[in-house]
Amino acid sequence: MTLILILAIALSFGTAVFTAAGLYRRDTRKAALGMHSIFLLLLLSAGLTGCAPHPSSKPAASVQKLPGGNLAQENSGLPSSNVDKLSETADSGNKSRRLINASIVRVIDGDTMEVSLGRQTEKIRLLLVDTPETVHPEKPVEPFGPEASAFAKDTLSGQNVQLELDVSERDKYGRVLVYLWHDGRMFNEMLLEKGLARVAYVYPPNVKYVDEFRQIQKKAQLAGIGIWSIENYAREDGFHDEVAGNLPETGSSVTKPAPSEGPGAASNPGSSPISGLRVVSVTSPVTAGGYATLTAETAPGASAGITVYYKSGPSKASGLQIKQADARGRVSWTWKVGNRTTPGTWRIAVTSEGKTVETQFEVR
Repeated sequence: MTLILILAIALSFGTAVFTAAGLYRRDTRKAALGMHSIFLLLLLSAGLTGCAPHPSSKPAASVQKLPGGNLAQENSGLPSSNVDKLSETADSGNKSRRLINASIVRVIDGDTMEVSLGRQTEKIRLLLVDTPETVHPEKPVEPFGPEASAFAKDTLSGQNVQLELDVSERDKYGRVLVYLWHDGRMFNEMLLEKGLARVAYVYPPNVKYVDEFRQIQKKAQLAGIGIWSIENYAREDGFHDEVAGNLPETGSSVTKPAPSEGPGAASNPGSSPISGLRVVSVTSPVTAGGYATLTAETAPGASAGITVYYKSGPSKASGLQIKQADARGRVSWTWKVGNRTTPGTWRIAVTSEGKTVETQFEVR
């Protein structure tokens, strides 16, 4: 601005000098007036430029996104103060992720939990996986459902976890859809690794880890563990527990009840014994430290008990208490096999309404 003012003063002084000396001719006067107009325009332009705000004088307003990158999540009610950064890990393809800190309030089943987010509680549903049912009001307890639930409870109950969102935040039931992280590992993947879940509900755009999940599932299928130990049980359209009573005698992780010398023994697990009590399925073989599940069938609403016999005597594991059969007469127990349990084939006795049926399972 100082330079502009000096030029304007110089122009005015020069014009006065020329006028006083009488040196103007007609053409010269026109040229001088033209130059004078140009300088005035330059002066006006500079003044306007000087009044305009500098491009960096005001920072652009910032928008904070919740994990998942969806601006619609800003009004979701999830507390952004809980958002944290987790370092990349090789088991999930080195994908960067933003996580929401939470704590487990209750494990409902293998793929559904309740979590605390500061002052609010949310029900969450694991993305892209499905475990067999245990608490569905219109479905019976399905094979490996109790085992998936027990694994979830043993791993997550009372623990601090992290929630990773994908693009869409909630399902039609209002549950928050998540990839659940605990102790640096994704719990969705852990269920698939153990054969306790199948890849399911693949609905774009929530497909961030679907390729990795399918690779993990393929390994479990080839190993024939968990839900993949029962031929045609886990399919694209869900679980088919009706095939659990028609398993081969050997080569499966869920075996049929073995014949017993006691009264009421089931000689054919696919049919109901005279006593009205039968073992539908039992997890076998089981690795020491793993979980086993036995499902039996008795009269609807009847009480039933179970005893697992090891080398040291009857098991005292949690989960082997007396239970009541559901409306279909089904009752299931899930228990943890001790880390130091002696490998071998061990006897299981199920009792109900004064009758007993026995089977066996293998610990490796």
